[in-house]
Amino acid sequence: MTRHRIYYLAVFFLFSSGTAFAADWPQFLGPNRDGTSAETGLLKAWPDGGPKLKWKIADLGNEQAYSSVAVVNGRIYLMTQLNKEEYVVALDEKDGKKVWSSRVGKQGKNKKGYDYEGPRCTPTVVGDKIYALGSDGDLVCLEVSKGAKVWTKNLQKDFAGNAPWWAYAESPLVDGDAVIVSPGGSSATIVALNKNDGAVIWKSSVPAGTGGKGGKGGKGGKGGAGGGGAGGDRGWPEEAD
Repeated sequence: MTRHRIYYLAVFFLFSSGTAFAADWPQFLGPNRDGTSAETGLLKAWPDGGPKLKWKIADLGNEQAYSSVAVVNGRIYLMTQLNKEEYVVALDEKDGKKVWSSRVGKQGKNKKGYDYEGPRCTPTVVGDKIYALGSDGDLVCLEVSKGAKVWTKNLQKDFAGNAPWWAYAESPLVDGDAVIVSPGGSSATIVALNKNDGAVIWKSSVPAGTGGKGGKGGKGGKGGAGGGGAGGDRGWPEEAD
């Protein structure tokens, strides 16, 4: 018998005044990807019984999902999984009601006996677009308004990518006009795509001699490669420990 888990999101009042959230949190680890919030007015101590529950939604999916949330302009964006298919979901910040849901792709398979299959990407919100990466390597650009697809790529099919043991788990980085992700293959360890249409701006690979077993260089690899943001010049090769 197949077990189905119900995954839910709960939102609590953490502000001393009871006001709504003020600052946007548009990507993984916040505006600057440093895990730092400039928010003020937070509770210095929780009341008896914990903070007041504002709302919760309990029908986000029936499979494991590990995505954190992005919050922009009154909407919450996250990734969920339903019947081994992964989705980006938009919720109304005020009451948790679902605004839209857009399919990203199928569940990526773990390797080496790992059993944590499901989406890990935090959607990245830039202007009127959202960028998200499914665990099977499906990269999507969606419209913020209704979740319609603008363009898609698959890191394994389009760039001969080699997924890590736990499948693709990163959150896309947007630098200027470039969306930067890591296919992990010998020809495109890192790739920068035009954020508007998905066209390749540059690719960077791990230099010869740094490959090994169990990572991203060649068949796997112990090496690393640095790309130069929107320009793409390799900044450094590095042999990992």
